[in-house]
Amino acid sequence: MESQPQFWRVAGLCAALKILQTMNTAITIVPRLRLYESTICRSYYQSYNPSLIDVGNNVPEELCKIPQIQASLAQLTGWNSFFFYIPTLVLAIPYSALSERVSRRIILLVNVLSGIVSQLYVLTICYFYNTFDIRLIWLASLFDCVGGGRLVFNTITQVLIAEATAPSALSTIYFRLTSIMSISRVLGVTSGSYLLGESVWIPIWLGLTFTSLCIPVLLWLKDHRDNLLDQKISSDQGDHLLRTTESYDPAESQKREESDSQNQDIPPAETDHFAGQPMSLLRSFSTYSTFMLKHSHILAIFLVHESGMGVRNITEQWMSQRYAWPLRTTGYILASETFVGSIFLAVLPFIARNLPRGSSTRGGPSEQRQQQIYIIRGSLFAAAGGVAIIAASGSSRLAFLVALGMFALAVGFHDALKSYVTGLVDVSSITRLYMCISIVETCANIINGPTWAWVYTVGMSYGVRGMPLPFLLCCLLFLGALGLVTRLA
Repeated sequence: MESQPQFWRVAGLCAALKILQTMNTAITIVPRLRLYESTICRSYYQSYNPSLIDVGNNVPEELCKIPQIQASLAQLTGWNSFFFYIPTLVLAIPYSALSERVSRRIILLVNVLSGIVSQLYVLTICYFYNTFDIRLIWLASLFDCVGGGRLVFNTITQVLIAEATAPSALSTIYFRLTSIMSISRVLGVTSGSYLLGESVWIPIWLGLTFTSLCIPVLLWLKDHRDNLLDQKISSDQGDHLLRTTESYDPAESQKREESDSQNQDIPPAETDHFAGQPMSLLRSFSTYSTFMLKHSHILAIFLVHESGMGVRNITEQWMSQRYAWPLRTTGYILASETFVGSIFLAVLPFIARNLPRGSSTRGGPSEQRQQQIYIIRGSLFAAAGGVAIIAASGSSRLAFLVALGMFALAVGFHDALKSYVTGLVDVSSITRLYMCISIVETCANIINGPTWAWVYTVGMSYGVRGMPLPFLLCCLLFLGALGLVTRLA
C-alpha cells in the first residue's frame, strides 16, 4: 500500500471522478427519460390527435402512459442501451493494452472529453426534435470509439484504487466508496426529479457540468506508472545513444540479436519488445481469451447477475405505468431505495465483522473471505426475494415499496464478489481480471437493453396479468447466480 498522501492523491481523486460521473448519470436519468417520452408522445399525437398538443407544443404526461407510446419508449431506450455498449465492448481489450503503455490519466482525459461530446450530440437531437429523428441518439455511442466509453473509465479508476490500497482493506474501501456513490445518486436523482418540475433541460445541463468538472480533477490525478514510463523512455533513449557511440563489435552485435530473439518469447507483462510487433493486438486478444476461459466460472457469476440487474432498465417506466405515477414521483421513489441501500452499505463492514468466522486451518477459507461469501449469498437472497415480491405485489403500492426496500439490501453483492475474486489472482493480473469482468458485464448490458424492452412489451400485451413477467424472469436469474456462487465457495 502506498503512503497516506499518495493514497489520497490516487484513490481519493479516482473516487471523486466516479462520484462526479455518478452525479451526472443520476441527475439526468429521470429528465432524460421524460425528454424521450415527451418526444415520442408529441410525435404520436401529431399523427392521431393534434388537438391534445398545447400551445407550447407539449402533451400532458398522463396522456403519454398508453401502451403504444410506452412500447415505443421501451424500444428506444432498449436499443439505445444496446448501441451504447457496443463500442465499449469492442475497444475494451485494445484500451486495456494501451493503458499498459501510455499514461492512464491521458486515457481517462480523452474518455471524459469524448463523453461530453456524446452528450452534446444527444441534446442536439432532442432539442431539434422537428428536424431530427429521435432514433438518431443511437449513434451517440460512436463518440465512445475515441475514449472507450464508460467501461474503460470505470475499469481504470477501479484499478488505480486497487493498486493504491492494501488487499486487506480493499473490500472496506469499495463498500465505503459505493456507499458515498449511492448517497450521491440519491442527491442526484432527487435533484433531477425536483428540477424536472421547473424544466427538463436544467438538470440535463447541470449533469453535463458535473462531467466537465472531471477535467480539472484528472489534471491533478497522479498515476504512479507515469514515472516508470518516463524512466523507461529515458533509459531506452540512453541505451540508443550509447549504442550509436560505441565502436562496432560483431560478436557483441550477435549477442544482442540472440538476446532480442529470446525476449520475443517473454509474455507482454515482462517485456516491452513485444509492444512494437504487428501481432501485439492479436496476442492481447489471445491472452485475454485464455484468461477468461481459465476464470470462466467467476465471470459467469458476474454475467448472470448483471443480466438480472438489467431489469432496472425498465423499472422506472414499469412503475410509472403500473401505478400511474409521474416520472418525477418514480424518481423520488428510486432515490429513496438508493438511500436505503447506501445506509445499509455504510453499516455492512460492521455487520461483516460479526458474521460467523470461517476456518482458519491451513487450506481452509480465511475469515475475511468467508465473510465476503456470506455477504454475496445474502445479497442474492435479498435481490431474488425483492423482485419475487414485486412480481406478486399486484396493484398494492405498499407491497411494492416494501419489496423495493428489500431489493436495496442487495447493494453489497458486486463489491463483495469483486473483493473476493481479487484475492484469487496475483497483483499483476488485477487489471486483466477487472477488464474481463467489465467485458462480460458489458456483454450482459448489450443484451439487456433490447431483451428487457421486449420482455416488458410482451408483458404489456397481456395486460395486468403480464406485468409481473420481467420480475419473475429476473428472480430466476438471481437464483441462478446464487447457484454459481455456491459452487464457487
